[in-house]
Amino acid sequence: MEKKKGIIHWMVNQIRKFNNDLRYSRLNGTLSAYEHELESRIVIGKNDQDLWVAESRKLLIHCKQFMEERKIDEAWKCYHAARRLEVFGMTLGERKCLTKELREEAVKLKEWRQKALFILIGNKDIDNAAEIDPGVLNHALYIKDEHYDNVYYINRLTRRLFATLFVLLVLNIAAIILFTYIAVGCKNYSFNGEMPLLYELTGVLLFAFLGAITSTVIFTRNQAKLSRISELGTDRMIAFSKILVAGGFALFIYFYLNSSIAESTNIFTFKLNSSFDYFLIAFISGFSERFVQKAIDALIGKDKDKSAKEDTLTIDKIKNINDGAAQPVISTEKSRVTITEKTNA
Repeated sequence: MEKKKGIIHWMVNQIRKFNNDLRYSRLNGTLSAYEHELESRIVIGKNDQDLWVAESRKLLIHCKQFMEERKIDEAWKCYHAARRLEVFGMTLGERKCLTKELREEAVKLKEWRQKALFILIGNKDIDNAAEIDPGVLNHALYIKDEHYDNVYYINRLTRRLFATLFVLLVLNIAAIILFTYIAVGCKNYSFNGEMPLLYELTGVLLFAFLGAITSTVIFTRNQAKLSRISELGTDRMIAFSKILVAGGFALFIYFYLNSSIAESTNIFTFKLNSSFDYFLIAFISGFSERFVQKAIDALIGKDKDKSAKEDTLTIDKIKNINDGAAQPVISTEKSRVTITEKTNA
C-alpha cells in the first residue's frame, strides 16, 4: 500500500512539474539572483542583525519549499514579500528611485489601486519621496504585488476551465463520430430521412452539448478581463451545469417542434424534413447556456460597464501669487481624485 502511495505521489509531482516547468524555471532563476543581491545588501549595509533580514531569509526558505512542491503561486508570494521587506534596509536615495519607479508603474494597475498608490506616495509631478516612510512604501509595494498576483490567479482559473472544456469538446466530437458510425454505418439509418426516436434524441443531445461547449469557450475568454476574482464563474461544476441545461433546453425545443402546438403557431417559415434540421437547431439551442451565465452574474454581481463614467485621476495646477511657498494638496471628490499643486509666489 505504501509503495502504491509513493508511486501515485511521484506521478502527481511529475504532472505538476510538466505543467509548471517554464514558470518554475523563471522563478528559480529570479530567486537565485535575488539571494545574492540580498546578501550583498546585508553585507554592504552592515544590517545583519536587523529584524527584516531574518524575516526575509525565512520567506526565501518557504519560497524554496513551495518550489520543491511545484506550488509556483505560493512561491511567488513569498518572494515578493521578501523583496518588500528589503525597503527597510534601503538608503534614502534608493527609496527615492523605487518611489519614482512605482509612480510610473501605477498606470498599469486598476483604477482604485492607482488612486491608492498616488495617495500613499504622491504623483510623479510631486517630489516628496524623501518624506515617505519605509512602512508606507512597503504597503504601496504590497498593493502593486497583489494586483499581479490576482492577474496570475485569474489566468490560472481561466486556464483550468479551458483545459476542462477542451477535454469535453474532444469527447463530444468523438461521441458524434461514434454516433454517426453506429446510426449510419451499422444501422443504415439516414440523417436525411426519418430516424427512430431514440437515435434522433441522442443526436439532438450531442449537438446541443457541442453548441453549449462552443458557447462557453467563446465567452470564457472574458474572464481574464474581470477586475475581480470569480471562482464561481470559472468552476468546473458550473460549466457542467450550463452544458446540461443547454441539453435540456434543446430537448424541449425538439419536442415542441414535433408537437401540434408548433403546427398551429408556425414559428418557422420552412419545414423540418430531416434529422439534420433538428441537429442544427439543437446546436443553436446549446447557446442557451448563456442564460445560466447571466444568472451567475446576477448572483455574484457584475463589474461596472466599461462604457459608464469611471472615476478618473486628474492633475490640475493652480498658481496663486501670494508669499512664494509651494504646497501640494490632495483632495477627494465623488467622481474623481484630484491632485492639485498650489504655488504661492
